[in-house]
Amino acid sequence: MGVHVKVKLVPWDDPPFAAAFQAAAARLEEQGLRLDTASGALALQRELRANGFSNATCYCERTVDEALADQTRCVVSRDGPSPIILGGATAS
Repeated sequence: MGVHVKVKLVPWDDPPFAAAFQAAAARLEEQGLRLDTASGALALQRELRANGFSNATCYCERTVDEALADQTRCVVSRDGPSPIILGGATAS
């Protein structure tokens, strides 16, 4: 059984960025890479940056409960990492 990966695409409503993500994710799969691994996330980030999204970032994280349930959350951001403050809220 594989790991269930939830992806948060930021911004989700940018059709060119969403299409670039989908194409890059498909190529990762063809290469046998998984987004929830360091090498997969790095490959996705490099491909997005090579395709015109120079600030794109990709990172994955999971809680102990998610790890025990074989789940991972990944964030793929067009404009770099979002500032996060303790408690999970976005800094303004």
